[in-house]
Order: sequence, then structure tokens, then C-alpha cells
Amino acid sequence: MDATLDYIGQVPPRSLILAAVFLRLILIAVAEVQDYLAEMPYTDVDYQVFTDAAESIALGLSPYEGRTALLAAEATRYRYTPLLAFLLLPNVWLHKAWGKLLFSGLDVAAACLLQGILQHKRSKRISLSLALWLFNPFCFTISTRGSGESVVVLLIYAVIYFLEVRKNWPLAALCYGIAVHWRIYPIVNALPIALFLLGFGRARDFLQLVGFGCVTAAVLLGLGLACYKLYGHEFIECSYLHHSSRRDPQHNFSVYFYPVALHLEGTFNGMVPDLARFAAVPQILLCAWLGFAARDELPVAMLLQTLAFVATNKVLTAQYFVWWLCLVPFVLPKLESCSRLTRCMLVWMAAEVHWLLWAYLLEFRQLPVRPAVWVASCLFLLAHINVLCEVRRGTGPKAHAA
Repeated sequence: MDATLDYIGQVPPRSLILAAVFLRLILIAVAEVQDYLAEMPYTDVDYQVFTDAAESIALGLSPYEGRTALLAAEATRYRYTPLLAFLLLPNVWLHKAWGKLLFSGLDVAAACLLQGILQHKRSKRISLSLALWLFNPFCFTISTRGSGESVVVLLIYAVIYFLEVRKNWPLAALCYGIAVHWRIYPIVNALPIALFLLGFGRARDFLQLVGFGCVTAAVLLGLGLACYKLYGHEFIECSYLHHSSRRDPQHNFSVYFYPVALHLEGTFNGMVPDLARFAAVPQILLCAWLGFAARDELPVAMLLQTLAFVATNKVLTAQYFVWWLCLVPFVLPKLESCSRLTRCMLVWMAAEVHWLLWAYLLEFRQLPVRPAVWVASCLFLLAHINVLCEVRRGTGPKAHAA
């Protein structure tokens, strides 16, 4: 396994980037054909939701109004910042594939920032790290199917780049504010960012932290007020409040889905509590501990926090995996050997496939296997924890001492 990884690591970064561009263009072209001919489309349903929202804006309407049957359906309602819909207006004006090209281009732009960060640190395995991001099936399929997660990935990479390479905290704060406005979840990384800015505890480091917080808050407030002025409370409800009150009884990767379903259905005479209500408690505690424990390495702390956040979230879908997978490339140069982490990732993938098999039997074969899907979700949680423990083991103090 190490020999294979070493071979990949010898490929020049420029060749990897060019190959990644070519791969994404091919997949976008294949998507056009498959969507037209095949019963099962390649394009994600969310992409159609984005496009419908952009069409609403082009007509002078709110992206949250539910103009079409697709947008009006509760399960597929537009629940993102209106900035995303504005970004995809060329889907309406030019071609519907614009967004896929944009998201794929942001994938490549993120890789360029990743390369710059690793070169600045004089890291080993730069090509291997780039390959892990550019050719990870979870990443390139997410973008070419039309999911916009690469926007936040690029912003997170930019935060790390401006903090560690350029030492430019105002630009880092600007990117961080936009990232939190766009997707909320990067707020969990506030603690390791704050500890990074504090440095050695000098007075000027404290002022730097205050400045970073003020710029981030100003960006969040400014974007929030602008969107609120355009679309009122509907923006607040769909972009933010929905996520805090969301209860999803449909099967998903989260271990909470089955208890939520039993609670809402009143099973066992209503004795099943609403466990999802308390989901934020272990998330906050775990993210705070990991952010402090791994404070010496900003990208590692962000990876551990995001991985823990995703694994313990009350709703978990495949696109959430990109949130932490995009940070794994920062860990590879720090590992003495990549074999252990590779094996953990393979176990994680096997646990996902195992879950998908049961979910297929439930959704498409209509078999009564919902408890088995939940057991598969529990095993998938353990697979997440296994990856987290391996990252911590390979990058912790003992690993550096060795």
C-alpha cells in the first residue's frame, strides 16, 4: 500500500491539477447525456433546487417562495443563503451546466491554495495530498453533480492560507465570515482559530484576535442584514432557524434518525424521548475539547472538530462528508506512514456501503429493515470515530515526540 501511495506522490502537482480539470469536464458532459437518456439522473436534485431558486430571483421573486412544485415540496425546499442563488443566475442566462463548471473550478482553486499552504510549510507528500482532494470520489462527484460544498471548502482553505502563509488576519476574517454565513458549520472552528491568533499570549496577539472577531462579526452582520432586507424573516427561517429545529425521521446516516422517527410516530406509547433535541450538547463539548487538545496545529484541529461535528450531527447526508474530507490532505504530510489512516478510511467506506445496502432494501424494495438501517448507522458512527482516533494518534504529541 505504501508503494502505491509513494507512486502517486511522485506525480507532479501540475499534472494532477490538469488531470483533475479534465476528469471534471468529462463528468459534466456525461451528466448532460445521462440526465437526458437515463431513468436515474446523474445530477443531484439539490442542483435543480438551486436552479429554480435562481430562476425565481431572475423573475424578481424570492428564492424561498416555492414558485415550482419542486421548490414548494418541504423535503426539497431551498434552504441556503440567497447568495448561492445569485451565484447561479448564469444557469438561467447562459446554460444550466454553469453551476457545475463553477463548483468544479472552485475544487481546482482550492487545490491550488492547498498546494501553496503545503509548500510554505515545506511539507512532504504534497502530490499525495493534492490527489486525495482532487480525485476523492466523494469530492469530484459532489461538485459535478451540482452540490455547492466546494464554495465553503475554498473559503476554509483561504482562511488557513491567509493565517498561516500570508499572515493576513483581516482577509482570513473576511473569508471566515463569508464561510459561516454560507454554511454555519465552520463556526465550530472558532476556538482553534482564536488559539492560533493568540500565539504566545502577547498583547498584540490579543488585539489581533479582537480585530479578527470584529471583522468576522461585521461580515456576518452585513451579509445577514442585506439578505434580510431583501427577503425578510423567510431568509432567517430557511437559512438558519430551520437547521436548529430540524427533525428528520427519514433514514439517513445519522444515529438519531430512528429515535426521531419513533418519537414522532409515538411508538412504545410515546416513551421514546426526542433525543435530537440534545444533539448539540455532545457536539459542542466534543468539538471544544478537540479544538483545544489539537491547538498546536490549526488544520488538524479543524479536521478533528469538523469530523466530530459531522459524525454526531442529528441529520447526516453524503454531502456533509466533504466538510471533513477536504481537511484530511493537511494531515498526510504529518504522518510517519499513511497506511494506518488509509486502512481506517477503507473501513469507513465499507461501513458506508454497508449502510447503503440496507437503505436500498428499505427505500427501493420496501422491506421492513429500518432497524437494520439504524444499526448500520451506529456502525458508521464507529467508523467515523475510528478515523478520528487515528488522526489524533498520528498527529498528537506522542506522534511528534516519536
